[in-house]
Amino acid sequence: MTQAVQDIQFRATRAGAASVRGAALPLPSDFALFSEAPAPVLHQPQEVMALLAQACPSFAPEWLEHQRAHGHTLLYIAASAFAHHLLSLCKAGDASCFEAVAACLERAFRDGSQAVREFATIGVLEGVQNVWSSDGADADHFRRHLGSEGQRWWQSLTDFWSGKVPYVGYAA
Repeated sequence: MTQAVQDIQFRATRAGAASVRGAALPLPSDFALFSEAPAPVLHQPQEVMALLAQACPSFAPEWLEHQRAHGHTLLYIAASAFAHHLLSLCKAGDASCFEAVAACLERAFRDGSQAVREFATIGVLEGVQNVWSSDGADADHFRRHLGSEGQRWWQSLTDFWSGKVPYVGYAA
């Protein structure tokens, strides 16, 4: 085990962090989501899910279980589970992670490959829109936290589903 992993486990244990099958979950401060250093390009959609699990620590056990069961496959299923998780948080009156989640999505749009941007739009944003609307919840409770790129892609999805544009990302 590397020293870095031991340090993370020590800090998580010291802080009373949750664990999954005996392994301490890293603390959000261990991930430098909002560091000053330039963010590396995100190449794979699973990188987005890992960032979202860091931004929303209460989802981390579910993401770890998904990885254990499916590896880095079925990511749209994981994105749907994440949308359900955000809805349950909203219903409980807990939007504390929404800003960090929105920042992760903004990073995916800004620093992601085409596959990453597509997953952030179709997997995550559309997942929130569908899951929340199917439940009768107001997805604007989440949308208002999105940055400019997230807002743009959210609106593109809305325009597509309302028949205003022929495809998501269409620019007139």
